[in-house]
Amino acid sequence: MGVIGGAVYTYNTWSGRYSADLLDSIAGFLGPTVTPYVPAVAVACWLLALTWLIMPVSCGLDRVATFAYGLAGASIVLSAVLYLAPDVPQSLYWGQGMRSVIPPLILATAWCGLFSRGSSSPNRLAVALAFVVPLIAGGFSETYVALQTFLLGVAYGFLIFAPYGVPSTKTERSMLLGALLGSFSSLVLVITAPGNAFRQARFPPPPDLVGLLRIAFDSMSAFLAFAVGGAAEMIVLLSVAGYFLLSGLRESTAGLNEADSKAKISIPLVLLFGIGSIAALYVCFLPSAYGTSARPPARSLIIPSYVLTCATASGAYALGRVLRRKRRSYAVAVSWLIAVLAAFVMTIEVHHLAGTIGDCARYAREWDSADAFVHQMRAQKCRSVILYTVPNQFGLEDVGPDPSFWVNGCVSDYYGVDVRRDRGRRRRVQSAAQIGYCVE
Repeated sequence: MGVIGGAVYTYNTWSGRYSADLLDSIAGFLGPTVTPYVPAVAVACWLLALTWLIMPVSCGLDRVATFAYGLAGASIVLSAVLYLAPDVPQSLYWGQGMRSVIPPLILATAWCGLFSRGSSSPNRLAVALAFVVPLIAGGFSETYVALQTFLLGVAYGFLIFAPYGVPSTKTERSMLLGALLGSFSSLVLVITAPGNAFRQARFPPPPDLVGLLRIAFDSMSAFLAFAVGGAAEMIVLLSVAGYFLLSGLRESTAGLNEADSKAKISIPLVLLFGIGSIAALYVCFLPSAYGTSARPPARSLIIPSYVLTCATASGAYALGRVLRRKRRSYAVAVSWLIAVLAAFVMTIEVHHLAGTIGDCARYAREWDSADAFVHQMRAQKCRSVILYTVPNQFGLEDVGPDPSFWVNGCVSDYYGVDVRRDRGRRRRVQSAAQIGYCVE
């Protein structure tokens, strides 16, 4: 079938996520040997894109200091996102899950960096990329393409009907219009995919408008309760806010483009930005409410986690620019106190992830044992291989006792022998004899 053929087949029979389908097809072609390196590559690309985005607000520092400033801010933001995301194992380490949520966030970050640089002078290539990048990014996830279209629509409308004090250039308007057209085209491709009908058949019919809004609101409320409901989470967000508040308080505007340096940011605009950020969070939960009549899977919540973190950083930076014209000395002292907390963000996240190393190592050992056992039983001409336990570190659907279950079919096709789980209680693997047994 080939890489392209596999992506087209999935688009026609399962999902409209054409970019994710293509990436899945490429991953299948490359094979499992590249899988261990994918999370590290994804994090590195995300970190570099964030660094590139943040560097222009370093305000007149030399080249090395500018990069260091951007890298520090990027590290704080990314650490906060990974800490606030409810299910990092599925969002980052599970290949198929990661390929639908993280690539569009990387592309969105790169697009923002492109916009901040390309909008200051006429640039046809920047305008063309402004269309292409959202077109590609929107094909990864229904959640993301809805968010992207909403944000670009609001941004373009704001520039066209902006109040006094928010200047825009022709190139900015051209780039935003191109991006909006690209995102809308992506939305159409995702919605009209023939495979959506097959996937939708597994879920209840879409709710009415009131039910849709209620499910999305309940989902957002549950997410916010998780993301900002604890002391550690609040410290993480305060650290992000402190770093970028301090950035906004810097006097120099040398690192800003002409439109940004002339923009008159005011308290009402900061409040309006906060309202828009809440609306953007809400939009993240509408696709799942419509498609499944339920909350989105935890792995996709890394998208609203990113929105929340970036909104905190951007709002704090804008507030810093407002405060530097007023009580600057007081604001600098407060922001330095808050910024000190930023040193703890990466420490907290490293400690959080380090705590999973033991579980992941055990999972790898159990998986290798189960895999070797199935291959051994197949070599012995078993008709069926029954497993007592199926290693499942990330909460994914796994092999069950019912041979007609779709996961069973996939696993059995892979090994070339019927594979099921024993109907009894699961056991932790202690030795090869306890992994399972053969049915002749």
